[in-house]
Amino acid sequence: MKPFNLNHKKILITGSTGFLGSNLSKYFKKKYNIFGIARKNADINCDIADSKLIKKTISEIDPDIIIHTAGLKDVDYCEKNKLQAQKVNIQGTKNIINSLKTNVKVIFISSIAVYPNTSGLHKEELTGPVNYYGYTKLEAEKIVRKMKNFVNLRTVFFGLSNNQNHQTFCNKILDYLSNRKQLRLYNDEFFSPVHIKTLILIIDSVIEKNIIGTYNIASRNGMSKKDFAIEFARSCGYYDFNYLTMSSAKDYSRVNRAMDSRLSPKKIEKKLNFRFLTLREEINKKDE
Repeated sequence: MKPFNLNHKKILITGSTGFLGSNLSKYFKKKYNIFGIARKNADINCDIADSKLIKKTISEIDPDIIIHTAGLKDVDYCEKNKLQAQKVNIQGTKNIINSLKTNVKVIFISSIAVYPNTSGLHKEELTGPVNYYGYTKLEAEKIVRKMKNFVNLRTVFFGLSNNQNHQTFCNKILDYLSNRKQLRLYNDEFFSPVHIKTLILIIDSVIEKNIIGTYNIASRNGMSKKDFAIEFARSCGYYDFNYLTMSSAKDYSRVNRAMDSRLSPKKIEKKLNFRFLTLREEINKKDE
């Protein structure tokens, strides 16, 4: 497809008060007309699970592009509250898609949780979620694919949030370090996240080049969550701290997760003529 004429395009960002949504709004506000929706404290308060309200809101905005970041993300909460997870993550996505004109570009922020509990690096073709959260994200992807101009981005990202209501994994690490509390770190759970700035730049390229399809967004190599926390702590100046090494497989207090969620980013790298950094490089560029 031909690239968009980007003059005066309107972008609607769902979940605009969240960590990713708020950073997207800040980044894109100089290039586009941005409309942010969330359940509360947003430019426009709107619950995506309310089909009538979301239809009315989208009709009034008449967006050219939607970046869909809204949804329930707590894996354990979704497992214990499946009806609510279905209502927000699946039906909410369906409400959005059913409210759109056919020419709207939809960028859906999916998850590493759509992949099975097998060894990485995972490629886009084979899915198999091991928990209900992953199931809802995969079902939402199927709904988004009904649009002609869709992009599903499977990813996990990191960074520091300035919003006390949206504290990230990195915020929690720093909180433990600054208060000299013991960190509990999994040494057998692997992933390959990107910094939030990297993800936003990729989304920008996806829009400008108007690509379509399903893609992994991931750093190269990846590492265990234990090694990630240690590397992140060192990048923040903490070299001597207390932590307990744990096995994720033996932690029965939480819902099952895939042990190896490292992804292959080769498909998007080829499409965008771009090469991702290693996870260690991603961590150490965080303040650039």
